[in-house]
Amino acid sequence: MNISTRLSIGLSVCLASFSIAAQPNLTQTLVGPGQDLGRGDSYGMHVESTSEWLAIGAPRESVDFNGNGDPNEVGERRMGAVYIYKRTPGGLVLHQKLVGFAENDTIEGARFGAGIAIQGSWMFIGAANDNDFPGFVDPKPHPDFGSFYFAGKLFIFRYSAATDLWEDTGQRLISHAPGSGLQFAARTGSRHFEPFTFDGDDMEDAETDSDDSSDDSSDDDSDDSSDDDSYNEPSILLVGEPNNVGISTSRLNTFKLKHGVWERIQVLNSPSDDPDSFFADKIVRAGKFALVTESNFDWPIDIPLVHVYRVNPNGITKFKGIPAPVQTIAAPSGPDDRTVCGLVNFGSGLAASGELAVIANGCDNTAGPPTGAVYVYTVGNGNKSPLTLMQTLYNPHPGTTSYGYSGESGMQSLSTDGQSILVGTYDDIDVEVDLYERLGSGVFVLTESMATPDPGYTTTQFGISTKLMGDGQFTISRTGWFGQGGGKVYNYYQTLAPTISPLIALPNEMAIVTDGNGRIQAGDNLFFLSAGFSTDPVPVAGLNPEVAADGTWVAATVPQVPAGQYKVTVRASAATQERFFPLQIIVNPLPDAIISPISGTVGSLFTITDDGARIQPGDLAIFYMQGDNPANPATGIIAVEISITSGTALTAKVPALIAGMDYFITVRPTRTAPSRFNDLPFKVV
Repeated sequence: MNISTRLSIGLSVCLASFSIAAQPNLTQTLVGPGQDLGRGDSYGMHVESTSEWLAIGAPRESVDFNGNGDPNEVGERRMGAVYIYKRTPGGLVLHQKLVGFAENDTIEGARFGAGIAIQGSWMFIGAANDNDFPGFVDPKPHPDFGSFYFAGKLFIFRYSAATDLWEDTGQRLISHAPGSGLQFAARTGSRHFEPFTFDGDDMEDAETDSDDSSDDSSDDDSDDSSDDDSYNEPSILLVGEPNNVGISTSRLNTFKLKHGVWERIQVLNSPSDDPDSFFADKIVRAGKFALVTESNFDWPIDIPLVHVYRVNPNGITKFKGIPAPVQTIAAPSGPDDRTVCGLVNFGSGLAASGELAVIANGCDNTAGPPTGAVYVYTVGNGNKSPLTLMQTLYNPHPGTTSYGYSGESGMQSLSTDGQSILVGTYDDIDVEVDLYERLGSGVFVLTESMATPDPGYTTTQFGISTKLMGDGQFTISRTGWFGQGGGKVYNYYQTLAPTISPLIALPNEMAIVTDGNGRIQAGDNLFFLSAGFSTDPVPVAGLNPEVAADGTWVAATVPQVPAGQYKVTVRASAATQERFFPLQIIVNPLPDAIISPISGTVGSLFTITDDGARIQPGDLAIFYMQGDNPANPATGIIAVEISITSGTALTAKVPALIAGMDYFITVRPTRTAPSRFNDLPFKVV
């Protein structure tokens, strides 16, 4: 087969989840329907997404009591709104608008949409300024204008397949102590609440994680997640109440879903128990852990912290009878000097996905005062020090400050999906937003700095909120954090990611890697490394390499290597850094085993058949994602209830894995032993 034919095949195959993305393309610009761009609705202040939905908050939108906007704002308050878009083949389409006008009596309006979280069929929306509930007493009323203290409220919606709408459940979560001076659930653009889901292993953790047998988690009152057996449905919800007026200690609340109702089961003080502490202003989930910020705003030197709590299906795990953090992290750069960077501090930006967490410190002066930095942590599974610093990303834009800062009101200019990181900068209207991508070694590299698509749109800030969606798409918001100007949300799609063809090859057969970014250079070659291992002996070079003049592809002959799975990297030599994330190929000179079916749900049966009778009693069937090591218990998940028939067939159940993801199955006598035959692809649906 000639190179041009092979190239056309290569372009049709994309291992997008494990290859570095190409230059992002702006595919759609969203603007709040009917809004006057001069009104300051803060559309795009907070963005939340799933594989099907995109929800955009406009917490300063003024609506009348019919939910309609009025450019004159006569008789209106900034009640706020949430616009819900549905993903379609033709793009994002407005599906529904939710407003929070009915439950507020403050002069500033409810600020409904200040924070949004979607998990499974549940949507949680914070109303930052909503004071309309029994028992509210403003601790610091204004003599002329009434209430300027905003207690906050959390609205709960649930998706109905029957109506194809997000419906109000009628549940409202409020402070455990109304009038205590705490701001429950959200500030404008700052979401301090996070839902948690759990699988079967987590259910066991609820009994084993705590070293205190008197843990009140023994209350095994079941929730209503049984009506949807998906592991995507939440059963625990953490909600912060950071100190707002300096008269009460901040709190962290745990709610549990019981028979369809979210009930408060825990209320935690800040670990410092300081009334001036600003605790639980940001909360994100990282694996089985919750990352929770705290700052005392001491002057001139402050030591902001990020606390790491382990969470199980019965709430925050207790240690020696007390729900407590398993780890507390301070800025690697040392204490913050507030005379230099003001309120910008460690934890001002916070994001996590799976086994990766990123924390911004706008006060990091390592690369110059105070340009800021983003710290990248790996997240382990142990109870002691699960977060480990792996890399620091310094601000690459001279003259700008507060790198990764999400803003005083908490806008999320920092986001990650585990393989990519988006970083914005708070205080510069025309600053670029940086996209980092993860290489095979685990190191993140800057691959793109994106400027605003609207250079003249000067009343608002580009990058005030970012959201990586994990499917090649991401959004960047441009809006005013104090409401100056309306907002826009730009939707990008990463296309033409590097690909390899064929996916299964014989020795001496040609393989081609294509790259839409044109990063391949003259003299590059394909280097083959054993798949699943983070380090290798000397990688084996391809034979007779050929490189396109425009840097879009490199072709080489597959070398004589043993049968099995290989990572293929593009490099100038075996000792140099790869150009982008490695791709995967199966070198297959032997008859392959087959799997049926090739996809299935958690708990469903699959059978691997091998005419070569290589399957042996006691063999393991291990699921892992491309690039991961199946020998590592954290990344290689063993199938359950395995049965073997006459050495030629292995039948088992799909273990608890993330739906919608592509996996490989390796059959081995032990975790660390070589595979019996080529690993087989399987999709969990």
